[in-house]
Amino acid sequence: MELDLRGTDLQTMRSYLELLGGVAQGLHQIAGDGWRASLTAGVHRWRQWEFPQVTVTLEGETERVAEIARRLRVMATRGGA
Repeated sequence: MELDLRGTDLQTMRSYLELLGGVAQGLHQIAGDGWRASLTAGVHRWRQWEFPQVTVTLEGETERVAEIARRLRVMATRGGA
């Protein structure tokens, strides 16, 4: 599953995934119980503005991945835990 999360940066997304039970496996990899995530930082451009963007690729057990994705979307939308 791939999530395109705009308005956030790589460090923030790493901390959210760690709050969800993940452990860093390198700069762009986080692994948790039944799931793992790969992070790719980027920039979203809209007209003359630029916003940070992170693409999160989740793999693992289907139910765990769906749960982590749901909770991560809520955290990203609300700005944290």
